[in-house]
Amino acid sequence: MVKVFFEREGRIVEVTPGDTLLQAARRAGVEVHRGGDADHRCWQHDDGLCVDCAVQVKLGGAGLSERGPLERELSGDLRLACQARVFAHVAVTTLGPVALLPDTAAPAWGVLSRSDSGAPLFSAPPARD
Repeated sequence: MVKVFFEREGRIVEVTPGDTLLQAARRAGVEVHRGGDADHRCWQHDDGLCVDCAVQVKLGGAGLSERGPLERELSGDLRLACQARVFAHVAVTTLGPVALLPDTAAPAWGVLSRSDSGAPLFSAPPARD
């Protein structure tokens, strides 16, 4: 399993290597679409044509799949959540308003740092009384 950290929402989720960032976002209860529309085309088709699920990769970009044809036009660290597949720990920032989907069990904690090699690291959750 690999971990995806959604920086603005403070959510970390474990996913199977090869899952997309959009699948990770769904599991974490994070809305990646800038319009905040859960019924958006991507949620139904995941084909990348809307380009509305772009996220900024903060750490671990080398752990994502190579850019596909739809992503090659994106600048800098931007990737499409429905197209980018996760193969190692990664941290991303959503671009729209922070929106957490209701009824999600994903923990709202996590500390991110870098290892000596630059790979993202995640800490254990804080103890609760």
